[in-house]
Amino acid sequence: MVCGPALCTVATVWFGVLGPLVVRDDEGRPVKVLEAKVRALLADLLVHEGRPVSADRLIDDLWGA
Repeated sequence: MVCGPALCTVATVWFGVLGPLVVRDDEGRPVKVLEAKVRALLADLLVHEGRPVSADRLIDDLWGA
């Protein structure tokens, strides 16, 4: 993250979701997402492609109904 007096910018992050979840930074380096639940949450949010996802939906998806 780069911050100036009134603005912060965040580097681009790339995600691959066909096969295992892959996260890469703006220079193509892999970013480790170690915890399984965090990977599952990230994948769930990526599948919904910027649309709101309710907490109830996330709970059901991650822990089952």
